[in-house]
Amino acid sequence: MPGLGLHVVILVMLFILTTHICQTIMRSLVAFVGINHNGQSVLLGTGQLAGETTKSYAWFFRAWLTCTSGCSPQTIITDRCKVLQSAILEVFPRSQHCFGLSHIMKRVPQKLGGLQNYDAIKKTLIKAVYKSLKVIEFEAAWGYLIQSYGVIDHEWLRPLYEDRVQWAPVYLKDTFFAVMSAPRPGETLTPFFNRYVHKQTTLKEFLDKYELALQKKHEEEFAADTESRSSSPMLKTRCSFELQLSEVYTREIFKKFQFEVEAMCSCFSTTLLHVEGPNIIFLVKERVLDEGITREVRDFEVLVQQDSRRSSLRLQLL
Repeated sequence: MPGLGLHVVILVMLFILTTHICQTIMRSLVAFVGINHNGQSVLLGTGQLAGETTKSYAWFFRAWLTCTSGCSPQTIITDRCKVLQSAILEVFPRSQHCFGLSHIMKRVPQKLGGLQNYDAIKKTLIKAVYKSLKVIEFEAAWGYLIQSYGVIDHEWLRPLYEDRVQWAPVYLKDTFFAVMSAPRPGETLTPFFNRYVHKQTTLKEFLDKYELALQKKHEEEFAADTESRSSSPMLKTRCSFELQLSEVYTREIFKKFQFEVEAMCSCFSTTLLHVEGPNIIFLVKERVLDEGITREVRDFEVLVQQDSRRSSLRLQLL
């Protein structure tokens, strides 16, 4: 399991984290982080850069490519940074570069907190980001936000909107994120060294704490592997595939799958709409509950491709 998980995160998913250490000489710590089969962060490589320039980042990324035999990750997630963006485009031109949604949303209080209608603006922004199921809905919600609250030319919102295809969930439905995209309000991805380094950390202290951080991560992965091998999760339905996948997935990944299985109870109507060759389209209705009360009903158009045994979703709200 561990070997397979590492192989996947190297070739498919990469999160690049940057932080500052040793403030007296202004060194930047850059970490390549992936996600393993337990949904835990895995350190894949680190480096210290004397300056945050496109040239220094590009050099570091090429060193990474050398270590991975030239294999570029399918998806790279970083903070919004023009210097990083330029270096990634230069070294990883075929990788999809996305911005971490949790990093963006946690800046909302800082960037918008001084506005007169901050609470209403924040609520409208969260709804646009997390509730939009189609691009047209996101565009309409964003238009309402900037028009209603007079923030059309806001210095943070305007460039954020221009970069929307790199961070807004509605544009990234076909992008693999493991658990790094923070798709729900309040979720964050804690940087790998957050508990161990800060701006006042000296180089000697960093080297000592680096080993401590790695040891702690190894212990956490071993504990998660042991739990998956030695215990069986409690099943919540009589669905045969829940039992089947409980014997395949690790405990953490199975919890995510089980959540979706339980959510099937909210789907109360399935209607055949029409058939287009090998494609069958169904209409599925879902109750959206809030504190046990139905707040709205969603319509999902489900496209089933019989020839490939795959299905995809086309979504529309009532």
